[in-house]
Amino acid sequence: MTAPFLKTAVSKGLTISQHSKNQFFSLMQKLNRGKNKKVVSSIKLYDAKTIEECPWPQTAEGDYAKSFILPLMTEGVPNYVGNIQTHLKVLIWGDLVLPITINENEYDNSYVCSPYSFYVSYAKKSLSQIAQPWAHPFIHGLLAGMSALFCRYQINRVVTVNNWLFSTNLYPHLTAEQIQTIAQFLQEKFPEHAIVFRSLDQYTNPLNYQALQQIGYHFIASREIFLINPQETTLFESRLFKSDLRLLNNSGYEIIDGNELSPEDIPRLLALYHDLYISKHSGLNPQFTLKFLKLVHEKKLMDFKVLKKEGKIDGVVGMIQCRGIMLCPFLGYDLEVPKEAALYRLLSTVLMLEAKKKQLLFHQSSGASMFKKIRKAIPCIEYTAVYYQKLPIPRRLPWWVLKKVCNSIGIFYMRRY
Repeated sequence: MTAPFLKTAVSKGLTISQHSKNQFFSLMQKLNRGKNKKVVSSIKLYDAKTIEECPWPQTAEGDYAKSFILPLMTEGVPNYVGNIQTHLKVLIWGDLVLPITINENEYDNSYVCSPYSFYVSYAKKSLSQIAQPWAHPFIHGLLAGMSALFCRYQINRVVTVNNWLFSTNLYPHLTAEQIQTIAQFLQEKFPEHAIVFRSLDQYTNPLNYQALQQIGYHFIASREIFLINPQETTLFESRLFKSDLRLLNNSGYEIIDGNELSPEDIPRLLALYHDLYISKHSGLNPQFTLKFLKLVHEKKLMDFKVLKKEGKIDGVVGMIQCRGIMLCPFLGYDLEVPKEAALYRLLSTVLMLEAKKKQLLFHQSSGASMFKKIRKAIPCIEYTAVYYQKLPIPRRLPWWVLKKVCNSIGIFYMRRY
């Protein structure tokens, strides 16, 4: 069932209800410094050396987090995501579990741990998509200047909160008081680092967005994302969706559930993802390893669906869900299959059907913007929230420049391309 605040957001045209706003400000007014210090002392961080002492919450969320985080922490993140170097910790506060990544430089990291990779390296690779050749020299020069500035003043010295190492991080329900307390705790624990919350928007997590704004976080536009509300029945009654569904039904592909996959199928799934996201698109995308895929399949940390024909798997999607939202961080298809087979279109239809069946708000992430827009997906700008006010003035400069650029010319290009 869709979470109540999501129902409010969607039914009100994806705006925050007045009741939610009043709740938010009421919570903020109740905070006082003495009480907050006591709560902060109950928050604990655990790493590979102390993880055996970690009191994992005896909840579904706690079990999921333990199954996901513990292997990466004890065996090393690069064994599971090949292009990520980071110091992984886990924050425990009562029943709340949040993975925390700490970085210093690591400018070649996947963008999920590296602001530099996201805002400079990935942007350079995306220049070819801009259909205005006259703008290329200007943007290239701008990125070159930003690159020098960012490296000199350590933009990658960051602590990233709730970092599951996916392109999009889904958040648990956090109250304004929890946001305030966690932010204060991390600012005191890591005074030389910028504190970062990725994957924030005003629609899927409006209260988190508001809370971070209220305590002084700066919001930097990162990309345009797309949302599908399964309660909008007109989406599934449209001629275009019916055409997509007819194509899927006549494709000759079986839709196989992840439970029916054998261990021998897993390398094929990984190859499809790597061919699409790493070889075709960018090596800055998370480079999941076979060990990672075996983990999420065996522990049922992702729900898989595959397209199979004549004994051969040609497409795969891997889904996760959290508090009424569904996300697909793992997708791949055979690039050698003729384009007429429309494998991306078929996989997108599979995802739409899954969102409708489970009544989950479908977070479609970014990319393929025209494909999603003509299917009436709701576009919105996603942000990275950063607290850097207590850093030395030169260390603040990269974030100030990034905010100025991304929240103006950046948003223009995000919406256009």
